Amino acid sequence: MMMLSLRLDRKKIIAGALALLLVLGGAAGVREVLWQGLDQTTAARRRVNTAAANEGQRRDLIAAYGWEVAEEPLEIREVVIPSSFDETYEKYNTIQKQQGFDLSRYRGRSCRRYVYEVLNYPGGVEDARLTLLIYQDRLIGGDVSSTSADGFMHGLDPSATVWLGYGPETAAGA
Repeated sequence: MMMLSLRLDRKKIIAGALALLLVLGGAAGVREVLWQGLDQTTAARRRVNTAAANEGQRRDLIAAYGWEVAEEPLEIREVVIPSSFDETYEKYNTIQKQQGFDLSRYRGRSCRRYVYEVLNYPGGVEDARLTLLIYQDRLIGGDVSSTSADGFMHGLDPSATVWLGYGPETAAGA
């Protein structure tokens, strides 16, 4: 039989406990950094209520993303999500997926499109438009875009990472 004897004084116990806490804290920090971006769309979706049955709910939804829009929509129209997506619609759906939506679930279905003039786009962009796609009184997608020839398009979240057209540094007038 083998016997092991350790001499532990108070300093060694405290030093060991601190080392263990640093290792566990470091592991938790690394985990947070690695997983930070993976579930951002789910978190964003949980913060924003997608109910859009009436103008009040749509305005609450728009405000939750930080946008201010004109009193009346510029356009309200029934649109059909295409049954098959071409390259352009695939790119558009990439924006939707990035913000937690997926239009492929609504292929061939009619939805209502609301287009608003954006009043508070950064950099003084005056032709910014916000579009909401509503199916059965729920938001299923949307974007913020510019109508100019060198315009842009991104998701409803102003910190979106998927852009069509020029990027956020140009859109903000930098």
